[in-house]
Amino acid sequence: MNISEIAKLAGVAPATVSRYLNNGYVSAEKKDKIRRIIAETGYCPRSSAQTMRSGKSHLIAVVVPRLASEAIARMVEGITEEISGTSYNAVVATTFDNAAKELECLRLFRDNEIDGVIFVGAVLTPAHYETLNSYRKPIVMLGQHNKSYPCVYFDDYNASYTAVKHLIGRGCRRIANIYVNPENKAAGKARIDGCYDAIKDAGLTYDEKLMTAAEFSSKSGRAAMRRILSSGTRFDGIFCAADSIAFGAMGLLNEQGIAVPDEVKLIAVGSSKYSTVSNPSLTTVQYNYATGGREACKILLERIEGNVKTMKQYKLGFEFVERESTRG
Repeated sequence: MNISEIAKLAGVAPATVSRYLNNGYVSAEKKDKIRRIIAETGYCPRSSAQTMRSGKSHLIAVVVPRLASEAIARMVEGITEEISGTSYNAVVATTFDNAAKELECLRLFRDNEIDGVIFVGAVLTPAHYETLNSYRKPIVMLGQHNKSYPCVYFDDYNASYTAVKHLIGRGCRRIANIYVNPENKAAGKARIDGCYDAIKDAGLTYDEKLMTAAEFSSKSGRAAMRRILSSGTRFDGIFCAADSIAFGAMGLLNEQGIAVPDEVKLIAVGSSKYSTVSNPSLTTVQYNYATGGREACKILLERIEGNVKTMKQYKLGFEFVERESTRG
């Protein structure tokens, strides 16, 4: 019995059977046909036989929204560093910030020979929770705090609070906030809350006219900065939820002849390599994303091997780095 014979009995192409055996995408209908034929014939390719004997495929899946992000690329780097030298390999799936694609990947890895999953998600819908709750294999969330699952996350609230408090300490009294989607509980809501509380605790006004949303890009940061300028509302400090947003905002300010940091001081959360070479260099609150990836991988491997039964919730700290954009 070989793949071609299995394909003929299932009424599918040999390539479809190959994708099925290698955890590639196969429609639910064809997947059921192939599974039934394999069960009836007892067909067992060498790699599958090894998995059946050991109960493990020695593959972990990493589901990420994008790889173009420096932060996520470093998380993945940390994961691959951690599994280096072990018997495990990683399969990385990119969802391009598409919720439907996230769900498709999560369900695919749930139903195939993957030993565990690291999920880097931003906005979790009821459909996400329904899928996650159906898992019977280890899954670790990275970048988001969730009490129901093992997770590694960052101290977003205190990072943003520290950043805005620094602006206030530098004399800023009218602080703008370029934030990201509040449905993202970490980079969105937690950083908004930290900014809001720092302003209120200092007895200052949180002016809604100085608050606007952006996506994780320089282009979006530039557009957000333009909206704030168009409001005509005075400001002397800017807190950006991400360094990529800050680069766009700072570029527009420079073009408009608004000097950073002499007229406006600017700060962001992130650890981009470009923070040191922007003009002026960018003051940031930095996370060690690679450490986050390594710790998430450690937790996942421990759970796969059955060495840990308790729920691990690991919050990583941050480092404040002042550069030219808030000096003076």
